[in-house]
Amino acid sequence: MVKVTNLVQKSKQKVASKLNLMVNKPRIMASITMEVGKYGN
Repeated sequence: MVKVTNLVQKSKQKVASKLNLMVNKPRIMASITMEVGKYGN
């Protein structure tokens, strides 16, 4: 039982981090382009 719950927890964490990446990527990309734009001009 313990092993199964550990696996479930790990897979939940993986899914959560993937979702976080999907949500945060546009923000990260936007901030990077903002920084590059600052120095580009």
